[in-house]
Amino acid sequence: MGLKAPRGGVPWWLEEGMRRRDAALRELAERHLAEFSPSAQARQIHLLALRYGASAWSHDQTASEMPARYSGKPSEWLWRAFKSGAPMPICERQLRNILAR
Repeated sequence: MGLKAPRGGVPWWLEEGMRRRDAALRELAERHLAEFSPSAQARQIHLLALRYGASAWSHDQTASEMPARYSGKPSEWLWRAFKSGAPMPICERQLRNILAR
């Protein structure tokens, strides 16, 4: 049926999640960190993601909808990135590559 990923490839469901994650991270940078350079944005997002992952994500991961208190805040985009199903948090280097696209 063509559902098997080619050798060394990324499964379709993970690729879709990575696209959603990357879009959320770009949106976070654009909306809340626009005054910083791409490297500084990556550093800030990495720190925010580490903090969010260590604290709030343990409570938020079972929620089917984003908590209303996150709306319009950086937490909204972090929640979307973590909820995408793609690996999070990710390193600064990978963040710089994502933000450069």
